[in-house]
Amino acid sequence: MASELLERSRLGSSGRASSFRLGITGPPGVGKSTLTEALGMHILTESSREDGEFMPINLAVLAIDPSSTTGGSILGDKTRMAGLSCHPRAFVRPSPSSGSLGGMQAYTHDAQLLCEFAGFELTIIETVGVGQSETELAECCDLFLLILAPGGGDELQGSKKGIVEAADLLVVNKADGETEDLARKTASEYKKALNLVRRPGNSRHNDVLTVSAKTGKGVDVLWREIQKYYKAAQSCGLDEKRKIQRHYWMWKYLKQTMMDALKNDPNLKDHSQSVIRKLNLGEISPRAAAQEIWMSSQAGRCTYTKA
Repeated sequence: MASELLERSRLGSSGRASSFRLGITGPPGVGKSTLTEALGMHILTESSREDGEFMPINLAVLAIDPSSTTGGSILGDKTRMAGLSCHPRAFVRPSPSSGSLGGMQAYTHDAQLLCEFAGFELTIIETVGVGQSETELAECCDLFLLILAPGGGDELQGSKKGIVEAADLLVVNKADGETEDLARKTASEYKKALNLVRRPGNSRHNDVLTVSAKTGKGVDVLWREIQKYYKAAQSCGLDEKRKIQRHYWMWKYLKQTMMDALKNDPNLKDHSQSVIRKLNLGEISPRAAAQEIWMSSQAGRCTYTKA
């Protein structure tokens, strides 16, 4: 059923972007869900205004929760979005990451397409904070937001450097109370550092904002920046970006399809088990084992073709 809907959504599309995809990520505890709630409620409140800007009437939130090593997931993101969860024009769907790299659940991209087919003009994807591999989110959204905590400027020199450079917009959260001054200082440090970074294929430097998801301060400014980006992207580059993203997901799905086919091929079962035994004994490297199984599958395919 889902596959049929996905195909119908693609067939019904003219190829141009008719909705907007917003990705939100950041380290654990930085306030991603709280900010998503504040931003979403602000957008839905503002959507009744007619001012010529991008104002989605409906929005969907796909929240990816971390999974434990035993496969369980708390799925607590929805509980931190009480307002959106009850709003008649919002849809909030928490999903476990299920061990997927990139901070994304395996079928997040498909779920996003289904939301667009259902009529949601804005889809927000909030991912778990798992480090540099989260940059895969950039392949699933039009605007990539990285949420940071006050005092996190050292991340530019650490494991977060890659994701900082990949983000379109940096947002320092918790700019309230005792941490407000620190948040502004952190934002200033990021701005100075990012002036030295040239993003591949993009001459525009990342913007850095401060917000307080707790009090709502700065959320209106953040939304205006998102609107400005959307307007600029619609007139230049968004369709091409979507095309490149579709290529990325095609190859990713093909890779997964081929892996599943190899694992489940009954004609390879005995040989694969033999290779795995050699791998367990240290007689063969993982790369050599993979190549041996692949060559065996190709030899078998040629045999089937001749038959």
